[in-house]
Amino acid sequence: MMILIGKDWEELMQMEYENRTVADSNVLEWQKGIDIGDLVVSDPGYGFLIFHEILDKYDEPEMENYRFTNSFSETSPDGELGDIHISIALRKMNRENFNEFKARGFKRTKK
Repeated sequence: MMILIGKDWEELMQMEYENRTVADSNVLEWQKGIDIGDLVVSDPGYGFLIFHEILDKYDEPEMENYRFTNSFSETSPDGELGDIHISIALRKMNRENFNEFKARGFKRTKK
């Protein structure tokens, strides 16, 4: 997670716009097809994976590459509502694989 600190609201909004523009330019063709009901996985670099269930899409043009999700990990096994930028998705997964991860507390390895 990145925390933006600006000297004022305008600078903060400019930084957010610039970061969104970079993220938007990194969206892959397959990621554009991520839709409501899909399951995707991301790796935030903290040593665990995050599994995202796509709940909704946004109507605003500047939000076209964001999805509203319920996101699960070993640190949030019950899920956490929020949104993701689709450029972080590594791949889609099916419900069966998602349920396997869920059964083991969203840990990477079977124990």
